[in-house]
Amino acid sequence: MLRTMTQVALATFATLSMLAVGSARAEQGPDAAALLADMQRALVPEVAQFSRVHITARSDQPGGGAKEWDAVVIRQRDDEGPRTAFSLVKPANLKGVGMLTAPHPGKRILSLWLNTSEERRPVEYTPLEADRQFLSTRFNFDDVALTARDTQPPVLLGSENDSSHGALWKVETRPLLDRYYSRMLTWIAADTYLPVKREYYDRAGKLWKVVSYESRKIDGIPTVTSIDLHDVQSRDTASWRVQAIAYHHDALPKRVLSPRGLGDMQAHPFWAELDEIAHRHASHGS
Repeated sequence: MLRTMTQVALATFATLSMLAVGSARAEQGPDAAALLADMQRALVPEVAQFSRVHITARSDQPGGGAKEWDAVVIRQRDDEGPRTAFSLVKPANLKGVGMLTAPHPGKRILSLWLNTSEERRPVEYTPLEADRQFLSTRFNFDDVALTARDTQPPVLLGSENDSSHGALWKVETRPLLDRYYSRMLTWIAADTYLPVKREYYDRAGKLWKVVSYESRKIDGIPTVTSIDLHDVQSRDTASWRVQAIAYHHDALPKRVLSPRGLGDMQAHPFWAELDEIAHRHASHGS
């Protein structure tokens, strides 16, 4: 009898221990790497996203001032990975300048292709560096979701509640090479997996720049509609504003989001429908 009671006590203790471990894991939250992967999938969905964007940059540094660009953007994720094509509309002297970020054929990395009037063919840059400057702004390719950054294993720092965005997960990442930043903090919305804010710290550990994101549902899909950057140290600012956006539910041929497709991107027939679709969204509150 005593032996049986001891066995029962040990079994009960083991069960309670397992429950305690499971509870602790639940309190720790989701895996940080999985959160970042979910964020990238939310930023570049499987459904083709068409948008017109207005980009501004302002610097009070010598030779700075204000600059503006208008562009059209297509994003889509396929079985090989995320693809984003970008083509400038204004200013007039840059019209048609395009860039594409997409998986490199045969390699598990992202590449960047630039298409300019000076070049007869798109120029490839492999691998794509997340910290590469986007146009002449303080944005990098990671900020505007044209690529994902390679980092050391990320760490989940916990959760927070925000009055505007609800529950947020806070993730810390550190670059493999700290040429620019020593660490980054990213706040991810728990319901949409879209980023809400990102902070970059310099090699001395001081806050360098803050990037804020706003989103809303388009065709029922949570979508980033504005990005604001504030360089705390230089006081430079930049913004990315979506002026019209809609989803194309038919799969796009890969040639549309390919290096050769950059030159024909603005001729895509869907652009003629975009303004009407975006106006209908605005009228119905998306």
